[in-house]
Amino acid sequence: MARRNRNNILAGDEVLVPGTIVLLDPRHVLSRHAKNNSDIVLVPTPSDDPEDPLNWAPLRKTLALSCMLLYVFAVGVETAVLTSILVPFSIFSTISIPDLINGNGYSYLLAGWGLLFWQPFALQYGKRLTYLATFAGVTAINIWMAYCRSNTPWIIVNVLSGFFAATVEALPENTIVDLYFTHERGSLLALYALALIGGSTVGGVIAGFICDALGPEWVFFIPTIFGGGVWIFMLFFMEETNYNREATGMVQNVVDSELVQDTLVASTLPTSKKEHVEQAVTPTVVGSVEYKPKTFFQKLSLVSNQKRGNFWFIAWNQVRFATWPVVLFSGFMYGLNLVWTVVFGFTSSTILSAPPYNFSASMVGLTGLAALVGIFASVLTSGKLNDIIMLRLVKRNDGVYEPEMRLWLFSIAVLLIPASIILWGVGAAHGIPWMGLMTASALLAFANTLSVPLSVNYVIDSYRDMAGAALTVVIIIRNTMYFAISYGISPWIEGMGMQNAYILCAFIALITTASFLIMVKWGKEIRQKSAVKYWALRKESIDRGVVH
Repeated sequence: MARRNRNNILAGDEVLVPGTIVLLDPRHVLSRHAKNNSDIVLVPTPSDDPEDPLNWAPLRKTLALSCMLLYVFAVGVETAVLTSILVPFSIFSTISIPDLINGNGYSYLLAGWGLLFWQPFALQYGKRLTYLATFAGVTAINIWMAYCRSNTPWIIVNVLSGFFAATVEALPENTIVDLYFTHERGSLLALYALALIGGSTVGGVIAGFICDALGPEWVFFIPTIFGGGVWIFMLFFMEETNYNREATGMVQNVVDSELVQDTLVASTLPTSKKEHVEQAVTPTVVGSVEYKPKTFFQKLSLVSNQKRGNFWFIAWNQVRFATWPVVLFSGFMYGLNLVWTVVFGFTSSTILSAPPYNFSASMVGLTGLAALVGIFASVLTSGKLNDIIMLRLVKRNDGVYEPEMRLWLFSIAVLLIPASIILWGVGAAHGIPWMGLMTASALLAFANTLSVPLSVNYVIDSYRDMAGAALTVVIIIRNTMYFAISYGISPWIEGMGMQNAYILCAFIALITTASFLIMVKWGKEIRQKSAVKYWALRKESIDRGVVH
C-alpha cells in the first residue's frame, strides 16, 4: 500500500468518506473524549480556546440554546396564527380563503429561497445580528398583516414575512452544530423540532380564542407583543456562536494514512498493532495563540470577527449543493413532513367549521392541543431513542459512525403517517367522532416531530463543515414543495373528493417515506462519490476563513 501523510483523522481529506467518523474509541487511541463517557470521541474536535462555543460552560450553552429555541417558537407562533381562523379572517378582510392560502404559500416559498441571502449574511456578519434583524422584521410585518383588505397587499406582506422568517428554517440547526458535538445532537435537534412545530401549533390554538374574544386583527397583535418581549431577551442574552476553529492554536493528530483503516477500528486491534497506532498518533501544536475571555459587552457585539469579502463565495457554495444526492434526499424527506402537515392544516378549519362538527374559531384552534400531545410525546421519546439506537449501531460497527445509522427511526414514520392521513381524510368524509380526527392529528404530529431531526441531522452529519450551505438547499426544496401543495390541495380535494384524495395521499406517503431504505443501503457509496468535491470545497472554505 502506498504511504501518504494526512492531517487529523477527524478532519479528513479526499481519501475519507464525508460523514464517516470515529465516534467510539474504547482503547483511547484518540485524544479528545466526552467527559460523561470516556469512550465517545468529541466530533468536531474542540480548540483550546475557552471562547470556542464547544468549550463553553453548560449554563452558557443552555442560555444560548434557550435564546435560539425562544426565537424559533416565537416566529412559529407569529407566522402560524392564520390556519385556525381562515373563515372569520376571510370575512373580516374580504380576502377569499383560496387567496389567503395562496398568500401563505408565497410566505413559505420565500422562507426557503430567502436563505440564499440570510445564510451567507449570518456566516459573514454573525448569527446574533441575523437573529435580531430578522426577528424584528417578522414582528413588524405581522402588524401589517392585520390591515390587509385585498389580495395584492396580502401577497406582498406574505412575501416579506417569508423573507424575514427564512432564518428559522436553517440557522438554528447551525447554532446547534456550533455548540454541541455529534453524539449530543439527536436530542437537541428534537428540541428544535419541538420549538418549530410547537410554535406553529400554539399559534393556531391561541388564534381561535383571540379571534372570538377580541376580533381577527388582534390575532396578529397579541403574538407581536410576545415576540417583542422575546426580542428584548435575546438582545441582552444571545451570544454570537460563529467561530473559526481552524484558525486557532489547536492540537491536531498527525496520522500515517497506511494506518487509517486500523485507527478507524482501533477498538479491535491486537496490542502490538495498537502500540503501532499510538506511536503514529502524536500531538502537534499548530500556532501559538493567547486566549482572552470576552467581556459582557464584547459578548453582546452585533458584529462577528469573521473574515469579510466572502458573502458571494458563501452564497455560491449553497448553489453548488443543489445537485448532491444526500442533500436532495434530505430536502425531499423534510418537504414531505411539511406537505402532510399542510394537507391537515389547511383543511382543518373548513372540515371542523362545517357539519357535523360545527366548531367555532376558538374550538378549531383548540384542536391543535391534540397535535401538541403528539409533539411532546415524540420529543420525550424520539430524541433519546435516536441517540441510543445510533450508539448501539456504532458499537456494532467497531466504533465507526455512519450518518445512515440515524435513518432507521424513519420506520416509525412509515407506519404512522399513512395511518394518520387515512384516519383524518376518510374519517372526515364519513363524519366520524371528532376524537378520531384528533387522534389522527396527534399521530401525524408525533411522526413529523420524529422525522424533522432525522432529515436535518443526515445532511449535517454527512457534510458537517459545510452544513450551512447544504441546509439552504434542503429548506428551499422543503418550502417549494409546501408552495406547490398549498396551491394544489384545494382543487385536488374538490376534484377527487375527500376520501379518494386522502387515500391517494396515504399511499404516496407510504412509498415516499419508505425511500429512506435506499439511503440506508447505498448512502455511504453515494457520499463516497462526493468525497473529492467535498474535501476540495472544504479546503477552499478554510483558506477563506468561512468554516467554523
